[in-house]
Amino acid sequence: MEFPDPEDAAENVQEFLESRNSFLTWIGSEVEEVSPERAVVRLPYHEHIGNGVGVVHGGVTATVMDAAGTLCLRPHLQNPFEDTTATININVNYLEAADTEEDVVAVGEVVRAGGSVGVTRMTAEQGDDLIAVGQGAYRLFGAGASDG
Repeated sequence: MEFPDPEDAAENVQEFLESRNSFLTWIGSEVEEVSPERAVVRLPYHEHIGNGVGVVHGGVTATVMDAAGTLCLRPHLQNPFEDTTATININVNYLEAADTEEDVVAVGEVVRAGGSVGVTRMTAEQGDDLIAVGQGAYRLFGAGASDG
């Protein structure tokens, strides 16, 4: 199965997540971009993602970064909607607190998509502020990864 044209991919992936009642949908995230090089996931701020002291909970930021990391690897799978991925490890370094007035935008970029393991680097931003950086390693399941 071919991955959709990049212009349609974000919408197709969002619909796929919604059809499966995914956690990402439940927290309100929105897939903005998916390509063989990168993925962008936006999380609009709402009161349920705060940590009680006026900032976005760090675990929520890490979750959106993890989503961007795994989504940018999906185009490298032979069947991007049926094959699956699993997080092996993510490392997130928080640079500053995520303010409660702005959306969190996570970007995942492919470092390597191998036959069974993919590696990505991720960032989280609010406006012009870089709030976190990270790296992820993911197991690529299914019929194997495609060249890419």
